[in-house]
Amino acid sequence: MSALLDRACFEGTKRQWDTEHILNCVKERFDALFELKMAFAARLKVPWYFVAYAYNHDRNCVASIYVFQILKEAMKLVARFDQAKDLGAWMQQYRDLEMRSRYEEKGLPLLDQELRRRGYPWPSNLDAVLSCPNGTFFERGRIPDDHQAIGSRAL
Repeated sequence: MSALLDRACFEGTKRQWDTEHILNCVKERFDALFELKMAFAARLKVPWYFVAYAYNHDRNCVASIYVFQILKEAMKLVARFDQAKDLGAWMQQYRDLEMRSRYEEKGLPLLDQELRRRGYPWPSNLDAVLSCPNGTFFERGRIPDDHQAIGSRAL
């Protein structure tokens, strides 16, 4: 894994993309999971990025895309894009997996539709991660029988 990515759509293409406001939205959105995600990113030694975007409903497209890196008590803007294809190209630096299976296409948000149309699907998701009190993390399906961190499967 080379990065954690989360995202949310915000209303208003003319909105102020203030880092403090977006950080507060992220903390509110993830609530208690915020600290776990911070610890998870730190344990993996990867950055945690939050993609905030807005739609232009008149043109039926993504209008504004901002990529923030989430730090312990701050957030910094690392990239800004006007089109999904540019976000997709930026995400390629963190994607080394080539998907060979078909994607589920029903009910996709507009951002996903635009990314896929340009050959840049949103990166794969972790379905579940178990956080242990000792600070160990496991991906679902890779939890050892004795529930201890062994080998290279513990994250």
